Amino acid sequence: MYYQNCTASLGSQTRAIKAQHILTRASIPCTVVATTVQDGKRGCGYGVEFPCSMLSQVKTILEQNKVAVREYSGGDRSL
Repeated sequence: MYYQNCTASLGSQTRAIKAQHILTRASIPCTVVATTVQDGKRGCGYGVEFPCSMLSQVKTILEQNKVAVREYSGGDRSL
């Protein structure tokens, strides 16, 4: 199945909001979303959802701003 949006899973809501501010300043539309936590952890995690067409830009911008991403997902597979 193909999804138009991708998600960068970040863990905490605070880190997701920080990433949202960084991406918004770079003119990348994004939204903070709750994500499912895996690896036996309980509760929910948070991430930012953005257009998959901007995946490479998002990866570069978050890396440059030292925002650690647990996982990228969306599109036609886990990225």
